[in-house]
Amino acid sequence: MFALVFSVTTTTYLNAQNQKASQTVQYDFLKGLTKAQVGLDAPDFSAADMNGKTYSLSSLKGKIVVINFWFVECKPCVIEMPELNEILEKYRSEEVVFLAFAMNEKPKIESFLKKPAFDYTILPDSGAVIGNYKIKSYPAHIILDQNSKIAFSTRRLSNSTAPKIDEAI
Repeated sequence: MFALVFSVTTTTYLNAQNQKASQTVQYDFLKGLTKAQVGLDAPDFSAADMNGKTYSLSSLKGKIVVINFWFVECKPCVIEMPELNEILEKYRSEEVVFLAFAMNEKPKIESFLKKPAFDYTILPDSGAVIGNYKIKSYPAHIILDQNSKIAFSTRRLSNSTAPKIDEAI
């Protein structure tokens, strides 16, 4: 198997004086955007949670947003849930929002969550948002800063995933 990787140069306008900064971003067709996406504006989203409450990128500006991308059948996604719950508990009183965009529909998630607990705010049937974030491997995590810029990104499960998320918050 081979990976098709190419670089794209993006231009970001920094302020009203139109100062611009160029950033080279690597794109791997198998993995989506790589960690080089850090510093870029997060793609916009609007999605409803399991209770029907809508979350959007614009409504979360000013908060740190910790995003998890997952699906019920993903064993590594399930394995990391207890550690993610611990991180959520640690930052519960802070200005940090924890969102979990799931591929699955609400009934499947409700049935699944009878066994393991997952304390993030779960947004079911989020294929469009997952596509906008170019997620191709799971689990995936992105942390947005208070200005809705990508501050941290990681893909796949490892022993260092939870500590890296905790440190990035």
